[in-house]
Amino acid sequence: MKKIQLALGIGVMALGLTACGGNATQMENHEMNDTKEHSMQDDAMKDDMKMQGNAKKDGMKMQGNAMKDGMKMQDDAKKDGMKMQGNAMKDDMKMQDNAMKDDMKMQDNAMQDTKKEGKTSEKTMKKTKQPENSENTMKNAKTENTKKEMVKTETKKDKKIKKVNEGNLASDFSLKDTKGNSFTLSSQQGKKVYIKFWASWCPICLSGLEELNELAKNNNDFEVVTVVAPEFNGEKNKEEFVKWFDSLGYSNVKVLFDEDGQVLKNYGVRAYPTSAIVGTDGVLIGVQPGHMDKETIEKVFESVK
Repeated sequence: MKKIQLALGIGVMALGLTACGGNATQMENHEMNDTKEHSMQDDAMKDDMKMQGNAKKDGMKMQGNAMKDGMKMQDDAKKDGMKMQGNAMKDDMKMQDNAMKDDMKMQDNAMQDTKKEGKTSEKTMKKTKQPENSENTMKNAKTENTKKEMVKTETKKDKKIKKVNEGNLASDFSLKDTKGNSFTLSSQQGKKVYIKFWASWCPICLSGLEELNELAKNNNDFEVVTVVAPEFNGEKNKEEFVKWFDSLGYSNVKVLFDEDGQVLKNYGVRAYPTSAIVGTDGVLIGVQPGHMDKETIEKVFESVK
């Protein structure tokens, strides 16, 4: 009986040891699985961080390339714009030169025709014989006196308009300013005149008003006036312009109204702003499209007589 009990006890102990051994093995396996799982998670996190880093680098690279392409496109557009503007100015100056040449040619032809007509009339008068009587004698005397007076008048005009600059006389005009005062170009003889043609919708014109106001305020040896054509080329009407301009506060800038647009035509204005330079003798020195700053205007007038 004792032997049986001893055998049973030994069996129970063996079973207990086996169970303990099994539990230990399970724990070891569980710990190994946890270690593998943590290792896999670490690897996944590293891969994810690596992917994020690469994506960030690719994004920055793409952004840099896009910025470079944008800057290049802007530079190309700027160069093209400057080239187009330069070509437009050249074409406009060429058209103005041709127009001035045509005008001079027409004036020369008109003078030649007038001379021819005068010679023809003189020949006709010589051929025609008038009866010698007191009435004809008095008429001839009056005619001679009239001719003498005309010669004296022309002589006075020549002395008054003695040309000191090369070129043709500027087209005369008489316009009213924003306050209703009249300004006549021919009455300015003896003084140089700077004329600026502009419009209220022109951004380049507006950006130069402050500088123009300062130029007109200075004690220059030339008069500064500007010309605006109400309701021409998209300009405001006269009343709206006066209200708008007075609100700007440029009190030194004199604005003249070319209400029928004839002055613009006479000076060949095709773009805003455009500047015209007139000498003391009333000669039109030149018409220049485009912006002229204060220093350039002052420098130009140093060489104008």
